[in-house]
Amino acid sequence: MQQELEGKGPFITELFDEDGEEIAKRGNEFGATTGRPRRCGWLDLVALKKAIFINSVDSLCMTKADVLDTFENISVCVAYDDNNLPIYKRFEGWQEDTSQCSSYDELPQKLKDYVKFIEETVNAK
Repeated sequence: MQQELEGKGPFITELFDEDGEEIAKRGNEFGATTGRPRRCGWLDLVALKKAIFINSVDSLCMTKADVLDTFENISVCVAYDDNNLPIYKRFEGWQEDTSQCSSYDELPQKLKDYVKFIEETVNAK
């Protein structure tokens, strides 16, 4: 639903603002050994599509949707511009507690719409 990265390397959708801090805090994204916060950012569908193709993936597992429960808007990178900067599609946040949801049917419709968009974009379920 969002991305995290520990260590160095390119991370085009990395967030350097309060949204990135909130994702790290709500997702408990801190190194187990160092305690350093992990780098957090919006989901990059360009990179995900490439990884799916290279690895012949046909299904994905979604975790930590509840990390985004409080966000008013949620962005997803759908392309890069000529300067390799992310182009985002913005979704209205569901702003409901999903931490106790145990089935797809229990998810808010806005989260289902977000998941459907990801599935259709990367051609994986």
